[in-house]
Amino acid sequence: TGDLFEIEHVNNKSDCINLINIENATDVRWVNVKVNFDNVGLGYLSLLQV
Repeated sequence: TGDLFEIEHVNNKSDCINLINIENATDVRWVNVKVNFDNVGLGYLSLLQV
């Protein structure tokens, strides 16, 4: 549906996977934001963005 879950319900990817498994949700997916710290280089660039 494109709706976002509140941070209180989904804190990380594991919570998202559990939500899919427990509630049999088929329209749930985990998406990283464009600016993230998953990679050292991207993390450094993220710090430089204003």
